[in-house]
Parts: sequence; structure tokens; C-alpha cells
Amino acid sequence: MLVAVGIMITVMSATQGLAAGIYTQLVLPFTTEREVTQRYDKSAHALVLTFHKTAPNELPALDQYDERLIKRTIIKELGPYGTEVKFILRDRDVRALVSTFKEPFRVAVDIYDADFTEERDPSTGMPVASESAGNASPESTTSNRSESNVVSSEHPEASKFKLVAPGSTDPSMLTTAANPNASGPGRKLLVAPPSQLFATPEQLSAGMRQAQDGTGKAWRDFPPYIYALKTAAYEEGLSRRPKLPTAQPQVLSSAEAMADYAGKLFNMGHEAKALVAYEQVLRRDHSVFDRDALHLWRFAEAQLGQGNLTLADGYFAALVQKHPESPLADFAKLRKLDIAAIRYHEAENVGALKKLLVPLATIKPHQNGELAAQIALRLAWWSAASATAKSPDAKALPALTGPVHAALVASYPVVESSRTAFLTASLLLSDMLNPNTAWQRSTGQFAEGYFKRFTGSGAEPYKSELEQRFDAKLNANLQSKIESGKLVEAIDDFESLPKSRQKVKQSTKIAWYLAEAYRKLGQSSKAIDLYAAAAKSSTEGPDRFKSSFWLAVTAGEGAEEAKQNGADPSRISSLAALSRNADKSAEQAWDRLSAEEKAKLTVAYKEPFEQTIKSPAKIRIGPKIVLNNWTDALTTKKSTQNGGENTDWTRNFSPSGSAVLMLADLGKRFGQLGMANERKQAISLLKYMTPKEFADDAAAKKVWASELTSLAEDYRKANQYLDAGRLLAQVGADAENIEGRAEALYKGGLLLYRAGRRAEAIESFKKASEDGNNLFYSNLAKERLSQLQ
Repeated sequence: MLVAVGIMITVMSATQGLAAGIYTQLVLPFTTEREVTQRYDKSAHALVLTFHKTAPNELPALDQYDERLIKRTIIKELGPYGTEVKFILRDRDVRALVSTFKEPFRVAVDIYDADFTEERDPSTGMPVASESAGNASPESTTSNRSESNVVSSEHPEASKFKLVAPGSTDPSMLTTAANPNASGPGRKLLVAPPSQLFATPEQLSAGMRQAQDGTGKAWRDFPPYIYALKTAAYEEGLSRRPKLPTAQPQVLSSAEAMADYAGKLFNMGHEAKALVAYEQVLRRDHSVFDRDALHLWRFAEAQLGQGNLTLADGYFAALVQKHPESPLADFAKLRKLDIAAIRYHEAENVGALKKLLVPLATIKPHQNGELAAQIALRLAWWSAASATAKSPDAKALPALTGPVHAALVASYPVVESSRTAFLTASLLLSDMLNPNTAWQRSTGQFAEGYFKRFTGSGAEPYKSELEQRFDAKLNANLQSKIESGKLVEAIDDFESLPKSRQKVKQSTKIAWYLAEAYRKLGQSSKAIDLYAAAAKSSTEGPDRFKSSFWLAVTAGEGAEEAKQNGADPSRISSLAALSRNADKSAEQAWDRLSAEEKAKLTVAYKEPFEQTIKSPAKIRIGPKIVLNNWTDALTTKKSTQNGGENTDWTRNFSPSGSAVLMLADLGKRFGQLGMANERKQAISLLKYMTPKEFADDAAAKKVWASELTSLAEDYRKANQYLDAGRLLAQVGADAENIEGRAEALYKGGLLLYRAGRRAEAIESFKKASEDGNNLFYSNLAKERLSQLQ
């Protein structure tokens, strides 16, 4: 347990052979843990600390400070909220670092010149720092450190610290904690050794219980490509997960045994616990790290996971220096670049990441697939960060250049770490889904493997994002090919997808485009389920109507086809019911459309609507829309003759021979559907046309006269004499080259007279009497005229 002191001011002056620049440290201890927040006042170049629920009289340590670095200290009482302390730094070259420690709780404020550097011990190669006599501090940045935030715009360059050998008897190598009466310059350990060596397993277990489980919390704050690396393969191979080791007496027998114990803890992912054990090793015999690169790697890696960047940097540098032949030396070089990258990110100076590309290129992976992938990942992120003037999101997947893509492709099959494989695959899939990259059918297969392999919260946020982008990419590809008429290619792209990826058909747009492609290719049976999916998920509006309409058509046609092929009756019944329900849904959706939406669909879907008149699918919505459209068009056209205004869309509905035949078929379809009123309305539209508008279409002229005559008979039977008489009179007046002209005029005159239209009846009788093609009805008409006159 470290002993709290009221204040510590450590001043480091530039001396030849020692550290350069000025360094001071303020330590504020508390009896209980406090919440401390900090901010940087850029305008005043000041560090502002807020001590919550703390009175000013609890901060006596602030009575003294180094005026060479701190211009002024302002203490402001915030009442029950706490106390605010503002350190106004001497100039823009002064930096500050705030850290908190536990047992006891204390806040350390390190303030130093921008050019401050630390010293290395020439004999051990471990980090040390010089300090003035009488001002030595037994405190240090240990594994108890819970927070470290840089206030300045950039962190000092990579550490040059070396670790002092704990067992050294050289007075110049002793800490002032061990030699408090030292009169000359002393040296303090940057990692303070434990207050005592563990002598029993019980003491060791108690010490372990105080350390947190799992990996260090700092990993979660690092960029995504910096994460804990598993190196058990360099020691034991990929063996089964071991059980948590227990503190046995033999663990304490030697530094090597303690190091092995720490290594097992590290391999299980308990970094803080491993760090406690390794600090015991450091206390007992630091030469263990000189002999074993793996232990030194683990020690450095655990420090990095705790956020102790300076210490980790020093230990990684020591590994490179002491074990250059080890494969871990290349990983250590990579880690040193990672630490520099972390500092650039913390300083929001991501543009400086491009500086790391040069030393990164000097690290050669040789035959190590994991290292090759690690290098490729950093190349991806650092190249993307240096290629833009904006500060990119460190967590986002960067775009890939050609060389980076090639490096990732080459390394992906040989990676060892699952996390490395995940990030590599994420980058490759992200590149495949780039909007500027053409769709490749291999994308579906790669995505299938990716989404199956990487699951759970550890795959987020990339997995969800990539799934959305995959659907969007596929959607855009299918839409583009279908709209450009490349229907076969669109279908092939879809059918080449793995079955699990074909679930994208549940997407409204994708289901719609696929259904359209299948229908246009004459594979309506495959379109039914797709139209059903589109109709189910579509929002109100034209999309809902179109999906329901085509579902009614394709399901109805499918039911008729299944019936003709002698299919299972349940299948026939199911399709018929599906068609009927979709027909009703389409009618409801149509009624909710605006006039403008209906007008657009009337023109765009004129042909499909009219095709439903003779379709095997006996649906109602299509014929009803045709009837309404032609009614509006022909009655509007009639009104224009009397000064009304025609609309653009009605020009698509002009009288013609084909229109006559279509309206005749429309009447028949309404008859089949049992819609008698709609049948009469359809045939009655023929009265807005005249045979002279049919050109030389004799069949149409004949159908026109026949249908109106038949309708007139229906009116007569229903005692609608006026309507019947006028229809017959119109047929007789406008028909061309028909033998029944005189008959129609005569019968029309009779019905008009019976309806009380004497003048109209006389006019009809006159025309009949003048027709020489049928003397029988002509003479009858003359007799009627003589009677009426």
C-alpha cells in the first residue's frame, strides 16, 4: 500500500546526460474516492480541474507550485458542488497530464516542457526518470492507474525510459523511497514495485483478488485495429483453454515460476492479474525478461491494456533491443507504432498518421501470416486517414486502395487471430459493397461466409452496417439491371446467392424488382411469393397498390394453370384465395390514392389494366379501373365538344376500332363476374363513339351496332323505354352499311313515342321511311308517320 503525502513537487531540469526540459508533479491525496473532471481552456492555455463534493481546505497541496511552469493557480469554490482549480500554464510550450490512482485515492498532475525527454538506464535498458534531491516521490504510474488524459494538443514523442533494476545496490540506482536520506540525485521506478514480496500463496491470492478480471479497459478506447494479441501459439500452440491457475507454494519458489504463473494468467485474458504477478518477477529478478522474450512481450502488452503507454513503449523497445531474433520483435515494432498512433488519435491529429507509413514499411512479415495481416490493417487505416483533410471516424471502416486491397486479400487466408480475420474480412466486404464497385456474384458467397462466421456483439457495429449495405447494394444492382432490361442477369445474380442471403427478397424493393423480372420473363409462378412479400411490407401508396394488383393477377393465373394441370386442390384453393384477397387489397389501396397518383397509374398501367379483361385471373380491380378510366375519358371528350377542357391523360383513351372490341370484352368480363350494372356501363360507353371513327374496321363497326342493340333490348326489358329508344335511334342513324338500319330506326321510334318523346319518335320514323334497304320497316315507318301527323 502506498503512503499518501500532502504534496509532491518534482522538478526535473535539463542537464547533460540526464533528462531535457523542466518537469513538475502535483499529487493531491484524499481519504475517500472523489469524482474529478477536467477540461482544457484553449484561450487561456489553462488546465481546469473540478473536484466534486470537495472543499478548498481539502486541497492544501495547491499552496505550492512550480512557477517556472505554472503562471497562476485560481481556486474557485462551487458551494455544495465542489471546487474548481484553474492552472494557467506559463506558455504554449507547456503540457499537462492528469492521472488518478487508488489505494489511497489521489490525483497526480504532471506538468512539463514540450521538449521534456526521459533518460534510459544504460545497464538494464529499462525506463527511469531523474529527480532532484529532497523532492523524490515514492508515487508512480502503476497498474493502479485508472485514467490518463492528455490536455495538450499533442503528446511528447515516444518514451525513452528504461527500468531500474530493483535489486541493484548502486546508490545512484536506488529510489528515494528506498533511500529517503539520499543527498544526491536519485532515480525512481516508473513502475513502483509492490510494497512487499508475496511470501505465501494466501498473500498472492489476496493481491490477485484486488486486480480486475479480464483484459485491460484501455483496449476499448483504442482504434479498432489495436487490440490484445494472443501469442499462446508461440509457446503452447493452439491448445484447449486452460483453467484459472491457483496460487500454489511452488509459484513463489522462484522468479521463473512466478513468471510462468503470470503467463498463464495472461493467456487466459486476465491482464491486470498477470501484471501483479509480473511486478513480483520484476522485484525478484528482472533478468527473467532478459532471457525470455515472451514474458517481456506479455508484460508490455499488459501495460498497454492498462493504458500505460509510456511504460508499454519502453518495454516493447527493450524487447526489440534484447531479443531481435524473436518473432515477437516484429510485433513489438508494430506495437511501438500503435502507441504513436494512439497518441495521434488522442491529440486529434490523425493527419500525422501518414508519418507511420514509412516505418511500417520496414517491418517485414516474412512467413508470418498474422503479422502480414496486422500490417495490412494498419496500412488500410493509416492510408485512409492521411488521404483526407478531414478527421475520419477512427471506428469506421476505411476505403481501400488497390495495394491495400491486394495485401488484405493475400493475408486473409493465413491469419491466426479471429479478431484479425474479422477486421480483414470486414474491410474486404466493405470494399466489395462500395457504391463505385461493380456487383460481383462472388460478393454473395463471401458475404455468406462472413455473416455465418462472425456473430454476436463482438462483430458489431460492422456486421449490422455491412448487412444493411449488402441489401442496399443488391437492391441497387437488381433495380439497375431490371430497369435497363437486363432481366436474365438480374435473375441470375439473385439465384446465385446462397439460400440464406436470398432472404433479402423480404425487402420491399428487392422483392418487387425480382417479382417484376420473373413476371416479365414469363415465370409468374416464381413471382407470386415475391409480390406477396412486397405487398405485405409496402407502405400505403402506389407501391402497395401495384404489389397487390400484380399479386392478384399472378396468383389468379397460377390458380387457373394449376387447375388445368390437375394440381392438388388445396394448392388451387390457396392460390385462388390469395388472388381474391389481393384483389380486395388492391381495390382498397386504389381508393386511398390521390387523384394525381391515379392519373399517373392510369397512363402507366393502361395496358396491364386492359389485359386483365381477358386474363385467366378473374379479378375485379383491373376491369373496374378500365371502366372508370374510359368513362372519364369519353365523357370528358364529349364535354369538350361543348366547351369543356380535355386533360392530357384522356388523350390516351380515344375512340377507335380496338376500343370498341375492348369495351365489348369488358362487358363480357363483368357478365362473368356477375356485375350486371358495370356490364351495362361498359357497353353504354359505345354510344360516345361513331362508326366513322373506326376507319375501315368493319368488325368493330359490326360489334358496335350489335352491342348497342343488345343493350337497348336489355333496357326495353327493364322498361327503360327512353334509353332503349335513343340507343336504337343512334344505331340506326350512325350505323354504316347494315341491313338492320331501318329496323333499328323504326323500333327506336316506337320506344321513344312510348316514352313520351313524340318529336324524337317522328324524327326516327322519318329516317326509317327513307331507308330503301329494308322496305318492310320503311313502309311501317311511313304508316306510323301518317298516324302521328
